[in-house]
Amino acid sequence: MNLRFHHVNYRRIFAIGEEPSRVRVTAYRKPCALRHIFNALDPDEVERIRGSQFGRLLEIADKPSFSGRFGRYIISRQLKVSKNHEAWFVFAKKPIRFSLREFAIVTGLNCGRFAKRSKKRCKSHITEKPYWGELFGTLKEVPVSSVVRMLQKKTVNDKEIRLKYAYLSLLAAVILPTTHTPRISHDQAELIKDLDAFLAFPRGRVSFDMLMTSIKERKEVALLQNTIALKGFVLSLQLVMIEAVPALTDESGEADGDILDDDKSDKKSIHPGHARDIDSEGKAVVHSIIPDDNNIVNTADGVAWSDDKDETIVENLVNLVEERFPFSQTCFPGGVSIVEAFRMRDEAKAEAVNRKNSKPKATSSTIIQEGVDP
Repeated sequence: MNLRFHHVNYRRIFAIGEEPSRVRVTAYRKPCALRHIFNALDPDEVERIRGSQFGRLLEIADKPSFSGRFGRYIISRQLKVSKNHEAWFVFAKKPIRFSLREFAIVTGLNCGRFAKRSKKRCKSHITEKPYWGELFGTLKEVPVSSVVRMLQKKTVNDKEIRLKYAYLSLLAAVILPTTHTPRISHDQAELIKDLDAFLAFPRGRVSFDMLMTSIKERKEVALLQNTIALKGFVLSLQLVMIEAVPALTDESGEADGDILDDDKSDKKSIHPGHARDIDSEGKAVVHSIIPDDNNIVNTADGVAWSDDKDETIVENLVNLVEERFPFSQTCFPGGVSIVEAFRMRDEAKAEAVNRKNSKPKATSSTIIQEGVDP
């Protein structure tokens, strides 16, 4: 075995066979949102979107729906890495990386670095009349479903406004979702006044950061919950896994009940049972770092993070992948058991109760003293 495995601990979050079951990952992104938005547009409007950084979403609309059970299956098979913007999962006895690079490849979104903001632009933006009123009048809250109906009924005929409605809907319901009832963001509505600047902004980096933060926040105890809600473009994780393990799509089943809206189509989803079989057999072809066949990510620096420090575990994993190291189950030991995870949960609850009870109660003298004006 490569000596790097003797010096670096590639530990799992959960021990092999101890991953939580009967848990489901819920995506705030609605499965039908993409199709509904695109179907409400005219062909020329769809082509305008196809030519933007949102163009890949047209292809994703025809991909298998997100499987909550498969999502749970993957999330509970993480390796312990300290990088804030990178996760590694073990599947079919091989490590698989999920980073901004992989996210950019499967979504096609602009994941480049943020440009420095102009102070002059910031000052002028403050004094400008809110653009929200030009888009939605006196409405204070606008659900995405209402915008889609406006597009379908052609309540507005202006092509630029219709496109802005579509882009804002895609952001709220697909790229940056934070709720099961997505509403148009006031902040994004102000930014879309300058459509060119809006389309040039690295939305993918924002979406990925939202998703990765949501994943990293779920530690052992949190992963014991029956339902785990993740923010951001959760489907991207499944898209990366499909690219990494092509055999996942050899057999598909009906969507597993995660449909959050009126999706009555016969679209197929990844079959969790099939995924478990592939994982346990460990014989499938696995691309630990998925290839960038379309050269979407031009440079490694373009998908780097200024606040991410180098980590020996990650560096060695990347080197071993490049060397085509024959990974096996024994390469990834450790992890807590279900019993240990429940104990950790009980201890956390007890600690929270103790903290609550240990807070000093206000006495009559302290209340009087606090009410005295010096």
